Amino acid sequence: MSSWVINHEFLIGQSHLKNDISCQDFVDSFQNDELNITVLSDGCGSSKHSDIGSKIVVKETIRLVSENFELIINQDPIESRKFILSHINRCLQEKADEMNVSVRELNATLLFVAVKSNEELLLGHLGDGYIGSINESILSIKSMEKKDAEVNGTYYTTTENAYLQFDLRKGKSSDYSGFILMSDGPGDALVDSRIPFKKKFIDSVAGIMEHVGTTDSSKNNKMLKKLYKKSERFYTNWR
Repeated sequence: MSSWVINHEFLIGQSHLKNDISCQDFVDSFQNDELNITVLSDGCGSSKHSDIGSKIVVKETIRLVSENFELIINQDPIESRKFILSHINRCLQEKADEMNVSVRELNATLLFVAVKSNEELLLGHLGDGYIGSINESILSIKSMEKKDAEVNGTYYTTTENAYLQFDLRKGKSSDYSGFILMSDGPGDALVDSRIPFKKKFIDSVAGIMEHVGTTDSSKNNKMLKKLYKKSERFYTNWR
């Protein structure tokens, strides 16, 4: 049986509620005796159907990684990036054709962590958001957002040559005791950005991870929802 505990939650933002906009973030997970996968996707705010796109990105990434983990781990780095993104984009294009819209209307980011047999680690990050890790009891930002040349722009799976910006890492999961994934919404409240090039999680994030790892999952989901509401109020007031 897996020794990893997985919890996730997503919540529509206040600005989206006020403007009657769908929640464009989506997160889901997969877990069996050997494999643990968590995937998060943030839909592009200016893409009309990015809520659909983010769900496709998450569901297809889980299916692809769960069925092809060893293949991806053993592939050449560039080949594995192209393999993942080409599959996701093919699914997005099929949906776009079905809806008779441009695939860009389904634009979404991709963040995921996959651990197999408590030994092998696969971590992927494309676009904004943050992935944190605990290594030897130290919490740090493992991977963070990359912006493109546009103001407030970011990278999506459908961005031209996105594989060049796709941060895909392979390693040993035994080096880590925990991971946290978040989109830029919670990240704006839970990441201290006061010192340029030295971003770090605020102190309470470590407490959140410890709580999630030692508490009943149903209670964790309630706690995470309260946290997101609190963090968004903080962000709204701060802005």
